Amino acid sequence: MQNLKPYPSYKPAPVGWLGDLPAHWETPRSKYLFREVDDRTDTGTETLLSMRQAHGLIPHVKVSTKPVTPDELKGYKRVKSGELVLNRMQASNGMFAVAYEDGLVSPDYAVFTLLQPIEPEYFV
Repeated sequence: MQNLKPYPSYKPAPVGWLGDLPAHWETPRSKYLFREVDDRTDTGTETLLSMRQAHGLIPHVKVSTKPVTPDELKGYKRVKSGELVLNRMQASNGMFAVAYEDGLVSPDYAVFTLLQPIEPEYFV
C-alpha cells in the first residue's frame, strides 16, 4: 500500500458520505448496470438453489434432505450463471449473491441481469 500514489485529480462523489473520487471514475446509476428479470419455470425440473449468507447460492440438496418435487417448483424464478439474486426479505442482512450455475430460486427473490461488462461479485 505504501507504493500507491494519489490520483492527479479528484471530484466530489454523487453522495456526500463517500467523499471525493478520482476525477476519471464514472458513477452510473444502478439502472444502467442491472435489469430485473422475471423468468418463471413451467416444469420445475431445474436445480433448486438456496441462498446462504456465508456460501451464496448453492444447490438445495447440499443444505436440506427434504425432497422437493417439480410440481412444487412450478412458478419459481429461473436464474442464469452470472446473474445477481436478492432475497428481498433479508436484503438488510446482506442476502445478495451471484449465481454460479443455472437453476431456480424462490419467486420472492429478485433476479438481476447485467447490462454492462462488470464484475458482479463486486456488488455483493
